Amino acid sequence: MFLLLYYFVSCFVIKPELEININSIVVKNDSTIVEIIIENKGKENICLYKPSLDDICYGIFKVFAYSINDTTAKYELLPSTTTIDLDSIYLNKENTIILLQDESFKTVIKFSNNKYSPFIKSGIYKMAIELNYKDVVFDSCFMNVFNENIKTNLMLFKIE
Repeated sequence: MFLLLYYFVSCFVIKPELEININSIVVKNDSTIVEIIIENKGKENICLYKPSLDDICYGIFKVFAYSINDTTAKYELLPSTTTIDLDSIYLNKENTIILLQDESFKTVIKFSNNKYSPFIKSGIYKMAIELNYKDVVFDSCFMNVFNENIKTNLMLFKIE
Protein backbone atom coordinates (compact mmCIF):
# COMPACT_ATOMS: atom_id res chain seq x y z
CA MET A 1 0.00 0.00 0.00
CA PHE A 2 2.81 2.41 0.94
CA LEU A 3 4.66 1.75 -2.34
CA LEU A 4 1.50 2.40 -4.34
CA LEU A 5 0.94 5.71 -2.52
CA TYR A 6 4.60 6.67 -2.98
CA TYR A 7 4.38 5.92 -6.71
CA PHE A 8 1.15 7.90 -7.05
CA VAL A 9 2.56 10.95 -5.23
CA SER A 10 5.91 10.85 -7.07
CA CYS A 11 4.10 11.07 -10.41
CA PHE A 12 2.75 14.49 -9.43
CA VAL A 13 5.83 15.96 -7.78
CA ILE A 14 6.55 19.43 -9.13
CA LYS A 15 10.10 19.73 -10.43
CA PRO A 16 12.01 22.59 -8.84
CA GLU A 17 12.49 25.55 -11.17
CA LEU A 18 15.68 27.43 -10.49
CA GLU A 19 17.27 30.04 -12.69
CA ILE A 20 20.97 30.82 -12.33
CA ASN A 21 22.57 33.87 -13.91
CA ILE A 22 25.90 35.60 -13.91
CA ASN A 23 25.00 39.14 -12.84
CA SER A 24 28.43 40.75 -13.16
CA ILE A 25 32.08 40.01 -13.85
CA VAL A 26 34.85 42.34 -12.71
CA VAL A 27 38.45 41.62 -13.72
CA LYS A 28 41.06 43.40 -11.61
CA ASN A 29 44.78 42.85 -12.18
CA ASP A 30 45.16 39.06 -12.05
CA SER A 31 41.86 38.14 -10.39
CA THR A 32 38.20 37.92 -11.33
CA ILE A 33 35.13 38.60 -9.18
CA VAL A 34 31.85 37.06 -10.33
CA GLU A 35 28.41 37.76 -8.88
CA ILE A 36 25.91 34.92 -9.36
CA ILE A 37 22.17 35.12 -8.70
CA ILE A 38 20.06 31.99 -8.19
CA GLU A 39 16.29 32.51 -8.23
CA ASN A 40 13.40 30.19 -7.41
CA LYS A 41 10.96 30.49 -10.34
CA GLY A 42 8.74 27.62 -9.19
CA LYS A 43 5.69 27.37 -6.98
CA GLU A 44 7.40 25.38 -4.20
CA ASN A 45 10.06 26.31 -1.66
CA ILE A 46 13.44 24.86 -2.62
CA CYS A 47 16.28 23.82 -0.36
CA LEU A 48 19.55 24.76 -2.10
CA TYR A 49 23.09 23.78 -1.23
CA LYS A 50 25.03 27.06 -1.48
CA PRO A 51 27.79 26.71 -4.06
CA SER A 52 31.28 27.89 -3.21
CA LEU A 53 34.63 27.95 -4.94
CA ASP A 54 35.72 24.92 -2.87
CA ASP A 55 33.04 22.86 -4.64
CA ILE A 56 35.10 22.98 -7.83
CA CYS A 57 37.38 20.38 -6.21
CA TYR A 58 34.31 18.12 -5.88
CA GLY A 59 33.35 18.60 -9.53
CA ILE A 60 29.89 19.96 -8.69
CA PHE A 61 30.62 23.65 -9.36
CA LYS A 62 32.31 24.52 -12.65
CA VAL A 63 33.45 27.79 -14.21
CA PHE A 64 34.25 27.89 -17.93
CA ALA A 65 35.63 30.58 -20.22
CA TYR A 66 35.24 30.38 -23.99
CA SER A 67 37.34 32.46 -26.36
CA ILE A 68 35.30 34.56 -28.76
CA ASN A 69 38.15 34.50 -31.30
CA ASP A 70 38.84 30.75 -31.24
CA THR A 71 35.61 28.75 -31.02
CA THR A 72 37.50 25.58 -30.05
CA ALA A 73 39.25 27.17 -27.04
CA LYS A 74 37.63 26.22 -23.73
CA TYR A 75 39.18 27.07 -20.36
CA GLU A 76 38.12 25.54 -17.06
CA LEU A 77 38.78 27.08 -13.67
CA LEU A 78 40.76 24.62 -11.53
CA PRO A 79 41.82 26.28 -8.25
CA SER A 80 43.17 22.98 -6.93
CA THR A 81 45.10 20.12 -8.49
CA THR A 82 43.16 17.66 -6.35
CA THR A 83 39.71 16.30 -7.16
CA ILE A 84 37.89 14.95 -4.14
CA ASP A 85 35.43 12.06 -4.45
CA LEU A 86 32.35 12.69 -2.35
CA ASP A 87 30.25 10.09 -0.59
CA SER A 88 27.63 12.69 0.31
CA ILE A 89 27.19 16.28 1.41
CA TYR A 90 25.59 16.91 4.76
CA LEU A 91 23.21 19.87 4.53
CA ASN A 92 23.03 22.21 7.51
CA LYS A 93 22.02 25.80 8.19
CA GLU A 94 25.48 27.12 7.25
CA ASN A 95 25.70 25.58 3.76
CA THR A 96 22.02 25.61 2.80
CA ILE A 97 19.38 28.19 1.97
CA ILE A 98 15.62 27.78 1.63
CA LEU A 99 14.43 29.78 -1.37
CA LEU A 100 10.78 30.75 -1.26
CA GLN A 101 8.81 31.34 -4.47
CA ASP A 102 10.35 34.25 -6.45
CA GLU A 103 13.13 34.60 -3.86
CA SER A 104 16.75 34.84 -4.97
CA PHE A 105 20.17 34.15 -3.48
CA LYS A 106 23.27 36.11 -4.45
CA THR A 107 26.80 34.80 -4.07
CA VAL A 108 30.16 36.24 -5.08
CA ILE A 109 33.20 34.21 -6.02
CA LYS A 110 36.72 35.53 -6.44
CA PHE A 111 39.55 33.64 -8.06
CA SER A 112 42.96 34.10 -9.62
CA ASN A 113 43.10 34.18 -13.42
CA ASN A 114 46.12 31.87 -13.38
CA LYS A 115 43.89 29.02 -12.12
CA TYR A 116 42.38 28.36 -15.57
CA SER A 117 43.41 25.26 -17.43
CA PRO A 118 44.86 25.64 -19.98
CA PHE A 119 46.43 28.95 -18.98
CA ILE A 120 44.25 31.85 -20.14
CA LYS A 121 45.79 34.74 -22.06
CA SER A 122 44.72 38.34 -22.64
CA GLY A 123 41.54 38.59 -24.68
CA ILE A 124 37.76 38.66 -24.67
CA TYR A 125 35.92 35.61 -23.37
CA LYS A 126 32.44 34.35 -22.55
CA MET A 127 31.95 32.87 -19.07
CA ALA A 128 29.50 30.15 -18.07
CA ILE A 129 28.96 28.46 -14.72
CA GLU A 130 27.46 25.04 -14.01
CA LEU A 131 26.03 23.51 -10.86
CA ASN A 132 26.11 19.73 -11.20
CA TYR A 133 23.97 18.50 -8.31
CA LYS A 134 22.17 15.63 -10.08
CA ASP A 135 24.60 12.89 -9.03
CA VAL A 136 25.27 14.31 -5.56
CA VAL A 137 23.88 12.50 -2.53
CA PHE A 138 22.64 15.14 -0.11
CA ASP A 139 22.34 13.95 3.49
CA SER A 140 19.52 16.12 4.71
CA CYS A 141 16.44 16.43 6.87
CA PHE A 142 15.24 19.29 4.61
CA MET A 143 12.39 18.86 2.13
CA ASN A 144 12.58 19.70 -1.61
CA VAL A 145 16.37 19.60 -1.91
CA PHE A 146 17.45 20.85 -5.35
CA ASN A 147 19.20 17.91 -7.00
CA GLU A 148 19.49 18.79 -10.70
CA ASN A 149 22.12 20.20 -13.05
CA ILE A 150 21.79 23.83 -14.09
CA LYS A 151 23.81 26.29 -16.23
CA THR A 152 24.08 30.05 -16.28
CA ASN A 153 23.79 32.52 -19.08
CA LEU A 154 26.95 33.43 -20.98
CA MET A 155 28.55 36.77 -20.13
CA LEU A 156 31.43 38.56 -21.84
CA PHE A 157 34.53 39.62 -19.93
CA LYS A 158 37.99 40.84 -20.84
CA ILE A 159 41.40 39.88 -19.49
CA GLU A 160 44.16 42.36 -20.22
